[in-house]
Amino acid sequence: MEVQFESPFPSSPRVLFTPNPIETTICQLRFPTILQIGEERPAAFQQKIRHEFPVYTERAPEKLVLPMEIFPGVPKQLRAYDFSTSDNNWTVTLTEEFIALQTRSYDRWENFKEKLMLPLGSLIETYKVSYFVRIGLRYLDLIRRSQLNRDGVPWNKLLKDHVAGEFTDEAVVPHITEKFTHLVMTLNATDGEVIINHGTYPKDGEECYIVDADFYRTASTSVETATEVLDRLKRHAGRFFRWFISDDLSAAMSPTRIE
Repeated sequence: MEVQFESPFPSSPRVLFTPNPIETTICQLRFPTILQIGEERPAAFQQKIRHEFPVYTERAPEKLVLPMEIFPGVPKQLRAYDFSTSDNNWTVTLTEEFIALQTRSYDRWENFKEKLMLPLGSLIETYKVSYFVRIGLRYLDLIRRSQLNRDGVPWNKLLKDHVAGEFTDEAVVPHITEKFTHLVMTLNATDGEVIINHGTYPKDGEECYIVDADFYRTASTSVETATEVLDRLKRHAGRFFRWFISDDLSAAMSPTRIE
């Protein structure tokens, strides 16, 4: 029940936004190093998932580039294997230390979770993974005023006051050329933490606002309970975004309530 779910962010109805502000969603599950993955191509793993992720790409250690903003804390010497859908909208990345699913076509949690089940189950079956050492769920949201009929509306009207900060001072706003905030918070006693980076972001000639929130748990987690952890991280994430934006911005994205 809702009363049993503790979060620093207040309870709010679950909704779908149109247009969807989510640019990228990434789920990463880290496990104790499996040398076999780094030493040989994951043919058996590919065979299990290639009907959904048929496009294969291998990145050698010397060519591997995993930006910190996408995969935090990943050593650059890891060999990575990518398995993508035919439209390249979904990509599974496998290394000897983690598996990740990334998409730029996120619509709702149930669909993302369903897409994760095949590669996650294949990892566990192929390599006998028994537990995970870090589970993370990361959302990168991009707020574009031009897409929301909010051109010229100041950020302090689109963000909650506790987020807008300096934008609430009308005398200061004309002098702000860039804003960036870094915040780390605990979620509760068991669910872990969230790293939040947000601020102005130029894209396509427009000043946008980016919200990068990485929800993660670092305690040892059995494979049987991994998806339960992800479900809880998703609940925090949904609450967080609605805590972040103003009622005006929420209305501009035409929220549709869902159960």
